[in-house]
Amino acid sequence: MLMKIKKATKKDVNFILRVRNQNISRKFSIFKKKILSLEHLKWFKLNYLKKNFFLFIILIKKTNVGYVRIQKIKSKYYVSIAILKNWQNLGIAKIALRYTEILIQKNLNILYAVVNKHNNKSISLFRGLNYEKLNIKRDTILMKKKLNKYNYIKLIGNIESIRKKNNSNWMDILKIAFQYAPEETSKIMAQIYREDSNISKLTKKLSNK
Repeated sequence: MLMKIKKATKKDVNFILRVRNQNISRKFSIFKKKILSLEHLKWFKLNYLKKNFFLFIILIKKTNVGYVRIQKIKSKYYVSIAILKNWQNLGIAKIALRYTEILIQKNLNILYAVVNKHNNKSISLFRGLNYEKLNIKRDTILMKKKLNKYNYIKLIGNIESIRKKNNSNWMDILKIAFQYAPEETSKIMAQIYREDSNISKLTKKLSNK
C-alpha cells in the first residue's frame, strides 16, 4: 500500500470537513453535531499557522483518504485521526499514526489521545501503538504515549549505505565465481533465476486476491 503523509493546506479544508462530518466520525466523537462550513473555515484559519498545531492529510496513491490532527490544549498535545468510511479497516490508521510520530518527534515528547470508551477499534488502535490507558471519565478514555527520540531517517540511510557496499561485495564474489568455476556458477545462477521467477508468480497471485 503506497501511503504518503503531507501537511494540510488551504486546499484541503473542504476534504477535512467532509471526513469530520461523516456519520462514522461523529458517532464516537466528543462533539457529535455536524460542523458548518463557515465555522470550520474559521477554525482552520485560526489554528493553521500556529506552531502548536499539526494537521496532515493521508494519501493512498495520490487519493486523500483521511487526516491526522495534533493540537495543543493547555499544556498537552492531543492526537486524533479520521479516515473516510470506504478506506477503513485496511490498517491505514495505524501506519498513518506511525508516520506522523516520525514527522513530529523532533517537536514533541508525549502524545495524548481521548477515545470514546465504546469505540473498541480506536482503543485497540492506540493500544497497538503502545499508548497506555491513564483514566476513564464518563464516556472517554485518556491515553498517553511517550515518543521515542530516534532518527528513523538516519537509520534507513545507514542501512541503505551498508546494502550498497554489500551489493558491491556480492558482485565481486560473482566475478570470482565465474572466473574460476564458470560452469558451476552458471548452473547456480540459472537455479536462482528459476526460484526468483517462482516467487514472482506467487507474489502476483497474492496481489490478485
